[in-house]
Amino acid sequence: MPFTLKMYRQLNCPIRWVLGNADSDIQRFYYQMQNYYSDIDVEITQTFLDLELDGKRVGIFHWDDENLNKLIIETQKFDVFCIGHTHKPKIEKIGKTLVINPGTLVDMSYIDDNTPVTVALYDTETDRAKIIEL
Repeated sequence: MPFTLKMYRQLNCPIRWVLGNADSDIQRFYYQMQNYYSDIDVEITQTFLDLELDGKRVGIFHWDDENLNKLIIETQKFDVFCIGHTHKPKIEKIGKTLVINPGTLVDMSYIDDNTPVTVALYDTETDRAKIIEL
């Protein structure tokens, strides 16, 4: 996880991070944040993040519980719901909720040569998202 922060440093914007299944060494991460990345505005959430961006309600959840993801989407409480874990980039509109899986910033070629390194960008003004392959 901390190695990806090097890329974020260039963005010069606040970062809101939801931990996932590969983030088990959280104490080490906090140490590295304090000692190497203190210049980056990062807030870390353990499981789920609920925030508002330009009047849009956004939920972010990393875990692989498809039933819970489905339940959250079915509530239609979020304008945008970002999910992770599968590393499969996807954008889908379900009811009023734009569901975004940004994919992965980690090179997964050691597991699957077909998994691209991607990010997702969401525009609050147009309510559209796009996947960008890096």
